[in-house]
Amino acid sequence: MPSVTSSPATITSDASAGTTAWTNPGNAAASDNVYATVSLASLVSSRRLNSQGYTFSAIPEGAVPVGFVVSPEGKCASDTSAYEEVSLVVDGVVAGEDKGTGQVLTTSDATTNFGGATSMWTLAPRLSQVKSPTFGNVVRIVETGEGDTASIDHVPMTVYYEMRIPRPRSRHRTRPFMGVR
Repeated sequence: MPSVTSSPATITSDASAGTTAWTNPGNAAASDNVYATVSLASLVSSRRLNSQGYTFSAIPEGAVPVGFVVSPEGKCASDTSAYEEVSLVVDGVVAGEDKGTGQVLTTSDATTNFGGATSMWTLAPRLSQVKSPTFGNVVRIVETGEGDTASIDHVPMTVYYEMRIPRPRSRHRTRPFMGVR
């Protein structure tokens, strides 16, 4: 199944959920070991790391999105931070199914995939919405231990799509058979 993977153009520390702000959120725009970080006390959540402005212009017109994968690359200092929320952003609004179900970040840099080639996150965004600069995702971290620093290096996103071929229309009108001629 064809797909396109892209990196975000804009990343912010979004105060719409969570309490602790990210430091240098723009550092999560590329896999370069330069991190967006958040230091969390016990049972405290980060703000949303809001990534938008992905370039999905390589998806051909007429394609239909059939799945989305958000793949944050990150780590934490002591194995006690977890993904609390991973959701899509459509038209600038957090929407659809939250895929963050407590997957723990490890102490070494690792990529965790949320979604899949046929996972629509309970949404049905049009191709024009997927190609919009206000399409993206949010990632929020929670500290489950005594305190930890979480670091996100990159938040790439993959869109899977299908080409739906319209049925050709007959150029000639047909008449139903009405019996013997």
